[in-house]
Amino acid sequence: MRYLILDWSGVINDNVENLVNVISDMFVRSGQKRITKRELRQKWTQPYMNFYNLYFPSWTLAKQRKEYLKSIHKFKSRHIKSGMRTLLLNIKKRDCKLYVVTGDTVTVWPEIKEYGLENVFDKVILDSHDKTRDLNKLLKEERIDISSAVFVGDTTHEVECAKSAGIKSIAVSWGMTTPSRLEKSNPDYLVKSVCTLRKIFLSIVNQP
Repeated sequence: MRYLILDWSGVINDNVENLVNVISDMFVRSGQKRITKRELRQKWTQPYMNFYNLYFPSWTLAKQRKEYLKSIHKFKSRHIKSGMRTLLLNIKKRDCKLYVVTGDTVTVWPEIKEYGLENVFDKVILDSHDKTRDLNKLLKEERIDISSAVFVGDTTHEVECAKSAGIKSIAVSWGMTTPSRLEKSNPDYLVKSVCTLRKIFLSIVNQP
């Protein structure tokens, strides 16, 4: 058995451009200027309140969630990363368990249905602000063999979470963090395409 744990936004869901618009809408309504994609990818950090407090020091998690929910439904330019659905369905057929740990909330289940992934994931954890805690909880509750698990994310936080939990990490370069920042976090793998991700997944799955 192999255990593949994935972030949603910026990994499966190709939504960085959409999040630029969502966060810019939040910023403008709150007196800040729009954020660019370049600035977002250079400054994004998690737990995500560390990012928002760079611009709004007084914001609480409750305040951020309130503002986010006001903006998220205004923009719908997100879509599944090209090649990801085929990859996940292929991996699922190989006696693997797949999980999602994400900070996203209301949009995830509709997107899972839209992308044709309803029966792919064994468990989906939403609204994860600090993935270190939620990842360790998942490993314990699902009795996951950490020597057979890998965490796939698009931020340095997810790399750090994987290291803390004692599992392998895969960082993808098409999400919320620049490749140079990801490289400095020393993931086990840094990939720039779904094709490369597929090769790594299959190599892990086929290990004796």
